[in-house]
Amino acid sequence: MNRWFPVLVLVLMVPRAAAGQSTAHAIQFDLEKLEHGSAVPQGFGSVPDKLDVNYRVVDQEGKPLQAEVTFTERPYRYSIHDLAHRWVTAPGQDAVAEISLLPQKGFQVTLRGVRIATHTGRHELTPRLLEEGGTVLEERPVTVADRSPATLLFRPGFTSPAGLRLQWETKNGELGLAAVSLLLTPRDQKPFEPFVNSLGMTFDMVPGTQALVSETEVRVKDYAAFARENPEIDNAWKDFAWPQWSHELQTWVTPPEAVRAQQDPEEPVVNVSWEDAQAFCKWLSKKDGRTYRLPTDREWSCAAGIAAAEDAAASPSEKTGKVPHYVWGTHFPPENDSESLKSFHQFKDDFPYTAPVTATSPDMFGLRGLASNVQELCDDPLAEGSFFKVVRGGGWRSDSFEHLKCSSRFGLPPFQRSVSTGFRLVLEADTGRTE
Repeated sequence: MNRWFPVLVLVLMVPRAAAGQSTAHAIQFDLEKLEHGSAVPQGFGSVPDKLDVNYRVVDQEGKPLQAEVTFTERPYRYSIHDLAHRWVTAPGQDAVAEISLLPQKGFQVTLRGVRIATHTGRHELTPRLLEEGGTVLEERPVTVADRSPATLLFRPGFTSPAGLRLQWETKNGELGLAAVSLLLTPRDQKPFEPFVNSLGMTFDMVPGTQALVSETEVRVKDYAAFARENPEIDNAWKDFAWPQWSHELQTWVTPPEAVRAQQDPEEPVVNVSWEDAQAFCKWLSKKDGRTYRLPTDREWSCAAGIAAAEDAAASPSEKTGKVPHYVWGTHFPPENDSESLKSFHQFKDDFPYTAPVTATSPDMFGLRGLASNVQELCDDPLAEGSFFKVVRGGGWRSDSFEHLKCSSRFGLPPFQRSVSTGFRLVLEADTGRTE
């Protein structure tokens, strides 16, 4: 039987100040699945000597059940064997596990999100967040299922120069911390806050890249603003229609306009090509005086949390399918109503076609729609010298498990449009005015 044990993976990003924000270290502790006695290979980032991480297990009255563990080596590289006894309580004991995040002098820590996983079954629990010293900052009930770890996002994140402690019930040893997303900021600077641009799009930090990543895909209403100022562009984005097989005519036909679906302004724009997306980025960059662009293939992997597990020297096509993970975990299907995946009969989806960009579940960085709704264009060619551009993620028309995996990729010509393909933006850090 497969069991879950954690491998600490720290991915570090030290961006320049973006959009008037502070300089911060974005760090994520992550969990890997143990299969047949070995962990999936992972890379390790360079970790600043500015954060101490302690772990302990206590009973319901606060009495220690295990000696406290302090992770002091850099990077935090521990094997499955080293960590197994530290993260799993003794059989038959319900206990409380606690992880402490203690910034060193001159720094403050901001907790952005946590993910809690279970070995089996479905559990109700209430994780507790405390400031170092004992003040309870938040208690929030969650449901944890074996198919979908529970993700708790803190918006805005809780910040403390003293440190933060997260506690959760272990439920007879079946529950463990899957991931922690946090920021480290110099104490004399304002903690990072997501940047909101002139269109109302929100951009956030993601470990592994200096660019800020949009929390959602570009919406219909965003593209409509671009179209109003550029009436000469192709209007294919307005036409939410695609060929369907006619049994009567025995050929592919496009439905008449009267019966075509209509998209909501909050849904992701589709029927836009890579060239269309580049034009949108150029327009918005000039409008806002900042540099917007499509994410690179690697930046998209950072957003999905798998960049450290991929070979940075390989081409996008060579990396396709190599990391067998979904955004929500390792099992399919995810929890009902958490993604927009109409084509899978095993999955309940309340939206007949595309869904509003905020309707899907956020990941550890607050990003939505990476695995569903629409597939996303990237800036890179599929391989060196290739004419095709990278497309990542799953969408409402995806009908293959492989297409939903974080490492799945395929290519489209730069001029081709699709009713299931849209795009997400990144904002380059510390960009000056563009004219």
